[in-house]
Amino acid sequence: MMVESVKVLQTPTFFEAAMVLIEQGFHVFPCRTNKQPYPPNGHHSATQDREEIRIWSEDHPDAQPAIACAQSDIVVIDVDDLTAWENHLAEHGLSAPATLCATTPSGGRHYYFRVGADRNFAGRLCPGVDIKYNGYVLAPPAQAYSKRAECNGHYSWHDATTPIATAPNWPALYKVSDVSLKTSAGANPRSNHSTADEVEELLSYLDPDADYNIWLPIIMDIHEATGGSDEGMRIADAWSSRGGKYKPKDVTSRWPGFTLGKTAGMPALASRAKACGADVGAIWKRHNATAIRVAVTTDADKKWFASLDLTNVVPFRGSEYEEAILRLEMDEGIDVEAEASIAVPALSEPVQLRLNALAASVIQASKAEPILNTDYLIKGWLGAGGASMLFGPSNVGKSFVALNIANHVANGEEWNGCKMKGGLVFYFAAEGGRAMQNRLVALQGGASDNLLLVAEPIDLYSTQVDVQAIVHLIKAHEASHGLPALVVFDTLARAMAGGDENTGPDIALVMRHVDAIRTHTGAHVMLVHHTGKDLERGARGHSSLRAAIDTEIQVKVENGGKCIKATKQRDMETGGQLGFELVSVEIGEDEDGDMKTSCYVEFIDASAYSGKAKPSGKNQIAVFAELKAYLTKHGKMLSPTVDEKVSEVMAVTREDFVPYAQERRKGSTEKAKRRAVKEALEKLEENNLVTTDGINIWLN
Repeated sequence: MMVESVKVLQTPTFFEAAMVLIEQGFHVFPCRTNKQPYPPNGHHSATQDREEIRIWSEDHPDAQPAIACAQSDIVVIDVDDLTAWENHLAEHGLSAPATLCATTPSGGRHYYFRVGADRNFAGRLCPGVDIKYNGYVLAPPAQAYSKRAECNGHYSWHDATTPIATAPNWPALYKVSDVSLKTSAGANPRSNHSTADEVEELLSYLDPDADYNIWLPIIMDIHEATGGSDEGMRIADAWSSRGGKYKPKDVTSRWPGFTLGKTAGMPALASRAKACGADVGAIWKRHNATAIRVAVTTDADKKWFASLDLTNVVPFRGSEYEEAILRLEMDEGIDVEAEASIAVPALSEPVQLRLNALAASVIQASKAEPILNTDYLIKGWLGAGGASMLFGPSNVGKSFVALNIANHVANGEEWNGCKMKGGLVFYFAAEGGRAMQNRLVALQGGASDNLLLVAEPIDLYSTQVDVQAIVHLIKAHEASHGLPALVVFDTLARAMAGGDENTGPDIALVMRHVDAIRTHTGAHVMLVHHTGKDLERGARGHSSLRAAIDTEIQVKVENGGKCIKATKQRDMETGGQLGFELVSVEIGEDEDGDMKTSCYVEFIDASAYSGKAKPSGKNQIAVFAELKAYLTKHGKMLSPTVDEKVSEVMAVTREDFVPYAQERRKGSTEKAKRRAVKEALEKLEENNLVTTDGINIWLN
């Protein structure tokens, strides 16, 4: 519940300031001094959860408090230009509202109002005076940089004891929802362009500090979505100004040069916002459910409405939006209410067929039975018809692993003891095509007749031409090779040339093309991909890539050995791990008579693989090196009594080695040196680097 006034703290931390604002009923989140939100979802992450606020304050000690307006049931009149504000009040015979007010760093004002029954606020009261409802404002005592005043400053309460008033009934504060149109002229009772608030809410999910090749298309889409209006320019400039790269004329100097009809506009903005977590369907409903009254005054008008095909009243707004039409209902032959909604007309044949399918799939929860059989390609690793990503750093052997999997699927053989449902395999080698032929020759046991290599660049991003060609190519080989089971694209980066793997919409487009190949062929699609500079952060690119695939397999070097590990499974257990080695094999002589080699993968059984650890810490590293040197000089061959798998080892006695290592330790006492050697040997044995039988010691 919103209280009447706010407390004032003199020098609060973000946490303290946020606690005060929460007590007043506000929903709060942290911002930077450039007014950019810290949370990835911006003001949509605003909360009253004290623990979440505490975590934010620890993560961002320099954070500034901000209030999400709609979540807090407030609307704020943001006055940048005091002269324009005073002139607007005078022209309309209004007086300055008696409500809670904050002074901004530029010397402007934020007037806070409670939200009444009508929440259909306009985006601007007049030039220089904005209306903040679907966005956010920084709250006192936040510090921020003012681009208008070109200085840093604080927000402060003008009079913290003033209660928050209900939003006044000023006409300019709200959108006009009743529009009179002459229907006999055939006019569409709906604007061709989007509402300002709709665009602003979508933009709240997008980063104004994005690279220029992303930023500029967004500005152009705003221009298209708002019909190139001055209001659209204001929205674009306001959004851009929230970024640290902002320059005052970035938007205004470019705006007049844009041409309508050259970009997608609203569907493109929606697609980008959706990739960043926006519920675009809900946003569309929120801003487009306003009733529009259309006057029908003559018999000709009534006759014209009676003949309308209502499904064509409003054109489709784009694939990222819910399709909507205007439902027209006659009201005693005088007025027609047109309301944006999801139409539910009488059942057509396609709808009836879909209804039948939905009805057949309904399961009563109390009668559900377990599904015990799994539709797998490789049991425990890959699902039939699914999508996977096999990723790792350069030169770790990921293509060799992918080729090994592909050949086993093509042969229909068990793979590392895992059952298999094999079939036709297509391997698209978009990079290293010539080397891939050598690897086929080197495959252990020979390459399968059902494994088909395509050493050709592939485009899964900019066009559907390759997608359709791939589907037809696969189907053309079904008669002679059987049903397709696996399609491999090596690598993803080469298959989406021209696209940005770090951008959600680009990844979404590629994955739609991957899904189309899966749908039309029934095959599992595997993408071979790279890691970034930080190997611990997983596969390179946007997080939506990992979300879109069913299985993720990492190829890496761990504890001195190569291994693969299932790091994500949608429908299977994760954690499957196998060690492997690359075995070199001679494949023939080149034109100069020099022998050429390639490699194949030889897997180590999962139960036997543990990887070889490395000594850690200065003490372990030093003792390990000393033991190796001592063995070289004094070691003797003997038969161990604790390891039946090894017939002979090079060993020394602990009695001889410990004093040798002890002399090389730094310590205040002999006891401390002896303890250091003892602890190092225990850790080395624990990590399977050395073995001892109590008398002798040797390297593993």
